[in-house]
Amino acid sequence: MQRSNQLCSLVLILELACLCSIEVAAAERYKLVNRGALQQRIAALYTAEESNNLRAFYEIVSPEIRKDSTFEDFLKDSVHRHFKMVSWKVNRIRGGERDPEYPPHVTSGAEVLMDVSIANSDGHYEKVEDQTDYWVLLDGVWYWAWRGWPYD
Repeated sequence: MQRSNQLCSLVLILELACLCSIEVAAAERYKLVNRGALQQRIAALYTAEESNNLRAFYEIVSPEIRKDSTFEDFLKDSVHRHFKMVSWKVNRIRGGERDPEYPPHVTSGAEVLMDVSIANSDGHYEKVEDQTDYWVLLDGVWYWAWRGWPYD
């Protein structure tokens, strides 16, 4: 009987540890704030991308990235881009994972899961599902920070 009680106690401790680790994992995401403002910025970014307005796109890029890359550098990198954005659709927006390497003035982050259609320079169209864009909230303004393609 005593061994059974010890086993029950061990199982209970393990269950509590699992629940606590789930709670900790959930706490590592930012709370999504200013969702409407983020949606407007997403639309502005993709409208700029569709119309090949690289200046407008660059202005939505995080200042943390822009400080290390001038607009001219950005243009040089964009020359190697062999596709054009044709259409896009937001599938899901959620709070992004907290990263201790983010600057302290990042007050929120977001992951934006999207489907996009692109036209390659050879004329071939392609639908990319589950592209994820990462956004950060700095001083009350949402900025694009990173793009993760599903095959990265």
